[in-house]
Amino acid sequence: MVAIALANTMFFAAPTDAARQQVVLYLALAMLPVALLTPVVDGVLARHAGQVRHTLMLSSAIRAGLAFALIGSAQTAALYPLAIALLVTSRVHGIARIAYVPEILPADKPLVWANTWLSATVNIGGAIGAVIASGVVALTGASSGALVAAVVCYGLSTLAVLTPLLGEITVSAAERELALDPAAAKLPARTVGAGLALAVIRFATGFLTFLLAFAAKDNPAAFTAIVGAAVVGGALGTFTASAARSLIPAWLLPPILLAVLTAMCASATVDANSAWAIAIALTSAFAWSAGKVSFDGVTQQLTCPRGRRRVILRYTVGFQICWIAGAAAALVPVDPTYALSALAVGCALGLIGALKQAEVKLPSLASLAAYAQR
Repeated sequence: MVAIALANTMFFAAPTDAARQQVVLYLALAMLPVALLTPVVDGVLARHAGQVRHTLMLSSAIRAGLAFALIGSAQTAALYPLAIALLVTSRVHGIARIAYVPEILPADKPLVWANTWLSATVNIGGAIGAVIASGVVALTGASSGALVAAVVCYGLSTLAVLTPLLGEITVSAAERELALDPAAAKLPARTVGAGLALAVIRFATGFLTFLLAFAAKDNPAAFTAIVGAAVVGGALGTFTASAARSLIPAWLLPPILLAVLTAMCASATVDANSAWAIAIALTSAFAWSAGKVSFDGVTQQLTCPRGRRRVILRYTVGFQICWIAGAAAALVPVDPTYALSALAVGCALGLIGALKQAEVKLPSLASLAAYAQR
């Protein structure tokens, strides 16, 4: 709902050049708080490990207040600081939500199952919220109605967390020290390689989000189709990750998804029409959703209970910065065909780097040349 309201304020309501300038300003302002988020949330969640549920409740309440403040600030200088604050509290809520999963997981359920349904719930909620907000904006012609609905939803989220379903988690002094130990957050090389592949996918999703948005800005039907494809791709990816866990190692799924996304971007350069744009939107959303569910499961399994918060925080913030960097790169006015070619090359290089980080033995240029001669 908030995304629809802000897009209507600073994207669709402005000419293309003005919209680019506004988005550039938004992304520039977003970099600083996201970067500062790492030590702040890291310290809070590590030192108050039993208060993750309270973090969820407080972040929802703060977002309700910020969304309410945005209602009358759409055309004022307060729009950007309020939007940035909303972004930061959203990140805090997401980090706490993921960190809370292993601590309340039923004994007979795997982490991938929990992450799958958590991600599915988030995606379904986002899709429903976007539909409602779009309808409200279409009927009223203003973004304030969508923000009012967002305030109500944030309020309901706060109330839902107020009533604990489980007792508070007791954390000993030894566990708190373990949470602050960097060694508690170390991951195997293959998992780090998977994280690198997922970071490249996240960069690509940020890049493609704004590349496709500006390409279809003046074509509402095409824009709606692209958004719909992204929603469908995200939903399919969520459940595919759960089904794939018995077929391939969890660390290998993000590199495979990055390879698929690379091939799709390279193919789209041949004919960058609306059909390819829809296919790319679906593929990028699918890759990010499936890769994230798989990566969350493997990191939660491989880190100790108090060290996993540091891992979750490190990668969540890192992925967000990658998305911002990708979005910023897409704001350069370049022909979509050239942009997709550059993205395909970047994804291919990222895939090679991820496989090397995972210590996968790659064929050398000499061996490839010898094979070609044979």
